Amino acid sequence: MSLEFYPSIWLNDFHSKAEWDEYSNYYKEASYVYDWIDDHLLLSRHPFSYIAYCEACERITHMTFDWRLAGGSNSLSINPAWTETCVCDNCGLNSRMRALISYLKSHSDYKNLNNVYIAEQITKSFQVLKNTLYPSLIGSEFLGTNYTSGDLVKNKIPGHQIIRHEDLTNLSFKNNSFDLVITQDVFEHIPDYFKAFTEINRILSEHGRLVFTIPFNANLEYTKIRASIINNQLIYHLPPEIHGDPLSTEGSLCYQNFGWDILSSLIEAGFSEARASLYWGPWKGYMGYPSFIFSADKNKHSLEEYHNLVNLEMLNLKDEQIQKLSVENEALHQKLTESLKNINLKDEQIQKLSVENKALQLEIVDYTSSTSWKITRPLRRLSRLVRRK
Repeated sequence: MSLEFYPSIWLNDFHSKAEWDEYSNYYKEASYVYDWIDDHLLLSRHPFSYIAYCEACERITHMTFDWRLAGGSNSLSINPAWTETCVCDNCGLNSRMRALISYLKSHSDYKNLNNVYIAEQITKSFQVLKNTLYPSLIGSEFLGTNYTSGDLVKNKIPGHQIIRHEDLTNLSFKNNSFDLVITQDVFEHIPDYFKAFTEINRILSEHGRLVFTIPFNANLEYTKIRASIINNQLIYHLPPEIHGDPLSTEGSLCYQNFGWDILSSLIEAGFSEARASLYWGPWKGYMGYPSFIFSADKNKHSLEEYHNLVNLEMLNLKDEQIQKLSVENEALHQKLTESLKNINLKDEQIQKLSVENKALQLEIVDYTSSTSWKITRPLRRLSRLVRRK
């Protein structure tokens, strides 16, 4: 079934909280409609499923919704962990994982890339991305401070013979190695996330892009630091917040709750542009408004713009070739015209000679006729004289 049968889930891009606030105020009534639909899709306080189109599987599947990780709000309502639920029964990816794939698929410049790195390796997302979009995808996991970036660790995790270890704040890859870097809910677990931004910027190619997800509060302008490492000591500024970790049953500490200033942090780290892309669409298993996919371009031109520039250069080159051929054609046309003129001139000369030849022939005939008369007349007279005698 073609994706054209389904509306796009992508609503708008934002570069700051000011842009988001202006948009939110202007489309306030629309957000009421989104919330109303979300509320009425919550069929039960128990886990339930409904059918929707999965953009990872590219077919209609069942999406399973549960209330794990749900929390309260200042409005005294219970909010599901929207991005962590709506798991596709077929591929096993939750809402935010499928939204990231949707983002990659909806931007044509992300297709058929050869140099792609994702900061995970043992997850379902890694397998789906490798099987559907990037066959040469390189993945890694953070296995602890006892390892060095680039280490290939054997038999560390059951079912995975070799795992590559990478620390996002000190990557082993060379400069300009990748066209695309992907992370999913990783930066909140890195105390020095700014250093991770600069490292990713370093390994991206000239027109590369970082695409990522993070737990995000659209009402938060500035990032809230929950914990930090000072003089090799872990310091808590707020009560510990532990998130799930596929490598550990103990979970992973969340060091910060990101606000809109993450976009300016990306610019300070060397990216030319950073954006938050808003999405929503229950028909594809994306409930909960608002939700975002984040991205940052290394240079001012995105991959799509870069490809457009390349295509434009090719068109310009073709125009130059056409112009060159046009000049050559004009030169050939002039030569042909001159040749035709010469041919016409020769035709005129031939025609003139032909006329002159006919005139000469007539003169010869006249001369012959007159000469013949002068010779035959005396002969006739002589013949008559002979007959008389």
